[in-house]
Parts: sequence; C-alpha cells; structure tokens
Amino acid sequence: MKRKNEYNYYNEFIKLSEYSLKSANFLHDTLCNFSSKNLASKIKEMHDIELGADQVRNLIIRHLAREFLPPMERQDIYNLTERLDDITDSIEELLICFDIFNIQSISIEILKFTTLIVNCCTTLHETLKEFRNFKTSKILNNNLVKINEIKDLGYTLYMDSIRNLYRNTKDPVQIICWTEILNHFKQTCSHCEHLALTLESIIINNT
Repeated sequence: MKRKNEYNYYNEFIKLSEYSLKSANFLHDTLCNFSSKNLASKIKEMHDIELGADQVRNLIIRHLAREFLPPMERQDIYNLTERLDDITDSIEELLICFDIFNIQSISIEILKFTTLIVNCCTTLHETLKEFRNFKTSKILNNNLVKINEIKDLGYTLYMDSIRNLYRNTKDPVQIICWTEILNHFKQTCSHCEHLALTLESIIINNT
C-alpha cells in the first residue's frame, strides 16, 4: 500500500525526461533559425533548462539517500536518474560547440540530426510516462525498440556526414570543427541508447 506523502520517483523521472525533450526542441528550433549573433543568449536559455534538470536530479538523489524502502533497487534509481541527466547535459554541450567553433551556418544534415534527437527524446518521454506500469505495460518494449531504431538512424547519418566532410571539405579547420560537432551528435544518440538499455535492464530485473 502506498504510504502517505510517499516520494514519487516515477513522477520525477517524467520531469527529467521533460527537460530532455525541452532541451532537444530548443536545440532544434535554435539551429533551424540559426544566428551566430544570438547564440550567447540562446546558450543562456539552454543552461536554464539544464539547471532545472539538475535541480530535479539533485532532489531525487537526496531522497534516495534517506529512503528506507525505495520502489526499486537504489542502484537502478541512481542509474536511471544519471542517464536522463546525461541526455540534457549532452544537448547543452552540443549547442555550446556551435559557439566555441564559431559556426556561421547550419547544414541540412545537422537539422536531420536535431530532428532525430527530438524524435528520440519524445519517445523517451512517452516511455517514462508509462514506466510506472513496467510490469504490465504492452507498449514499453515497442518504445525501447523504436529508440534503438532511431539510434541506428543516427549512427548511419553520422557515418554519412563524416564521410562527406572528409571527402568534400578542404579547409582543415572546418574539418576539425565539424568532426567535433558530429562526434557530439553521435554521443547524444549514444546517451539515448544507454538510457533505453538502463530501462530494459530494470524491467528485466524486476519482473
């Protein structure tokens, strides 16, 4: 039976996934309407999103440290919290890269990446909303499969983009800058995959 005023970790996981989705949408919108002149203010707005996620993350950890009987293994709660936070952190770092490397224009390939990240974070958010029912849910597995499919599309796009970069770009500085940015995109896709694997592990170990 649920205890009165019991801390609801599942609601907090949903909040963290909302921040990841919000940061993904913000990244996509910023790059769709890219202006290097406005980048500093956009980075500040993105950092505010990341700070909000950190506050939720820290609250979860504080509750977990003093929780007598958490609803699942402590390590599972900790791992899931960190994986969710990793996604938001990675998306913020992506936007910062465009400022660090003084990027002046955005290619269609980059917007394909941001679209994939938005799609992945949307699916993750829907998955976390359903996660409290992981023992009986009929849609969680389909969502995890979908996340893996999006990750595969991201890796294919990464390889195609890197190949095109090294074959068609002569400026070594541009090659260095875009290689770093593309690596960050790939890393963000990897963080989404790691979260899906963490969820899968929790489901298997608790059913």
